[in-house]
Amino acid sequence: MVPEDGAQQAAAATAEHPAVSEVDSFRRQVDDLASKTDVLERRVNEVVGFYDGKKHGSGGRRASGSSRYAANGARDSNCKGMPDLTRQLTGIIRQITSHEWSAPFLQPVDVVGLQLDDYHKIITKPMDFSTIQNKMEGKDGTKYKSVREIYSDVRLIFTNAMTYNDEHHDVHIMAKLLLEKFEEKWLQLLPKVENEERKQQVEPNDVPTTDTSPEDAIAKLAKDTDDEVGPLMDCYSFYCCVGID
Repeated sequence: MVPEDGAQQAAAATAEHPAVSEVDSFRRQVDDLASKTDVLERRVNEVVGFYDGKKHGSGGRRASGSSRYAANGARDSNCKGMPDLTRQLTGIIRQITSHEWSAPFLQPVDVVGLQLDDYHKIITKPMDFSTIQNKMEGKDGTKYKSVREIYSDVRLIFTNAMTYNDEHHDVHIMAKLLLEKFEEKWLQLLPKVENEERKQQVEPNDVPTTDTSPEDAIAKLAKDTDDEVGPLMDCYSFYCCVGID
């Protein structure tokens, strides 16, 4: 039997629970609103920076590829606007490749020299750190679209080694240890990756086509941003009136 006082307390807690859930939901909506505001702010800065550059005779955006729009109107291809995360992941990779056990994974497996006749039958997608580096630099004609693709290829290096070699083999043991170290560091970076992905999800598809001039692209960006500011301000007004206790 539950004491009467205890039952009353439980009933009171149950009655309060919906209010707590409502506040949590409210806070999540506010966080989402803040994320959307960050996106709009970046887009406003893009428009202002473009016209400010033209006013000072810079000719608008440069074609160096360092800005969001290149000369052909395409978005910078550095991992979908995640250059900071790419640099951080590169730092993690540098730590892994500096480990004393990394040597077997730095270059492609020497299948001929090691007489591994069955290697390509077992490993359908070979991977190594030099191949990852070349792809990050665009040397093979392709480039990573996201940091998750880089992460997947690093994992592939070690899972390939663990798949081909027996669990008691030195290479298997080395690969397992380095994979654990890499996964530990990736988990520290993952919240930042997910946060950036959420920001990109709320950003509209404003990538101009190759035959769109920078002026037209910026004009469209300005119009889209202006169209979204009104509803966003209405939301702000509502939340400011409601408030959170």
